[in-house]
Amino acid sequence: MMITDRPWHASWDYAPALLDAAADRVRVLHEAAARPGPGDPAAVGEVCRLLARDLDVPAAVGVAAEAGGDAVRLLISVLGLA
Repeated sequence: MMITDRPWHASWDYAPALLDAAADRVRVLHEAAARPGPGDPAAVGEVCRLLARDLDVPAAVGVAAEAGGDAVRLLISVLGLA
């Protein structure tokens, strides 16, 4: 879960508060996925582009959480957060 807030190559020092913050981000993603409808179709492509570009998970989380729909469902699936 902690990959949702930092680039994969950044330092991974652990603190319990970081895990709590990551759990909150995952909750936000699940709430966005529950919104009805497909969401913004362009957001799916943007999420894919961000993940393909150096696995920019934090940026992809931001786009997906705002767009909801298929973009956030794709991100949840790719990151194994289901």
